[in-house]
Amino acid sequence: MAAVLYEPAFATLARWFIRYRRRALTLLTLFGGLASVIFTPLTHWLIERYGWRDGVAILALILGVVTVPLHGLILRSDPREIGALPDGIDATTGAQAGRPVEENRTVTEVLRELPFWALTGALTLNAFCAAAISVHLIPYLISSGYEAGFAAAVAGLVGAMQLPGRLLFAPLGRGLEQRRLAMAVFAGQGGALLILSAASGPAAVIAFVIIFGMSNGMTTLLRAALVAELYGAARYGSLSGVISLFSTSARALAPIAAGLLYTLWGGYRPVLWLLCLIALAALLPAGLVTRRLQLS
Repeated sequence: MAAVLYEPAFATLARWFIRYRRRALTLLTLFGGLASVIFTPLTHWLIERYGWRDGVAILALILGVVTVPLHGLILRSDPREIGALPDGIDATTGAQAGRPVEENRTVTEVLRELPFWALTGALTLNAFCAAAISVHLIPYLISSGYEAGFAAAVAGLVGAMQLPGRLLFAPLGRGLEQRRLAMAVFAGQGGALLILSAASGPAAVIAFVIIFGMSNGMTTLLRAALVAELYGAARYGSLSGVISLFSTSARALAPIAAGLLYTLWGGYRPVLWLLCLIALAALLPAGLVTRRLQLS
């Protein structure tokens, strides 16, 4: 399953697009975000009608019949395979005027640089907070006196708010310089957790949902765009894989760590304040990365 998540798709898009890369990434993640809207009710219907084993087999059949031919017959890993350049430019015309220049350093060279590890650190801290909240938000709200139905609805809305966040990413990228956009996205998560930590009513919780959900949605696009824009498409897959090693490990450890701290400290409030500090701490390494964006 991990092999068919966003990472290989982002690596392919990074080779196919330069000028229109952010637009392509946005469209991809928007359709990916709609997956639960389509497949959650479909899966429920299949299980009700055929049972979970046959339901899963039918889902596998649908995926095989639809996606395998599309990938095999249409998708190419690099535009040069069909005699083209990124952004749909015909390679025979050589029409590349005004196109951004892609960096072509080796993976080893990039791994020796502080900005890359700063980016990795910022995304890892961001992933840690997002995963911890995704698992513990409902029990936190219930322990704070909110009804279970409200807590469940809020948790669902966090995911739903990723879609408008992704829709806003491209126009914000045109209106703001890259450095300010990146810092705003990282600050959004910390600010949202700060609101939740001090929340005293449903209105504050809804404000958290909007900011946190949209920030999470933008972070997916920001991560894909930053790696490609800073280091080019040639080494995108390898470098993105290194970042994923750390950020995915953080996602795996975060819910367990938050649960242990909840038991140790006897409540969620100090855990939430710690997550707030971790999210705001991500701004420090993010600042190193965005400074390189400003200088480039």
